[in-house]
Amino acid sequence: MVVSKAWTLRQHFQGFPKASDFHLREETLPQPKNGQVRIG
Repeated sequence: MVVSKAWTLRQHFQGFPKASDFHLREETLPQPKNGQVRIG
């Protein structure tokens, strides 16, 4: 299995963005089925 990481916006920021405005999300991706290809 492959673990994918993506940054998501936790809250809209005012002025300069802060680290607390974002959240790092992890998701386990399933294996590709026949005829599918994972690119990354």
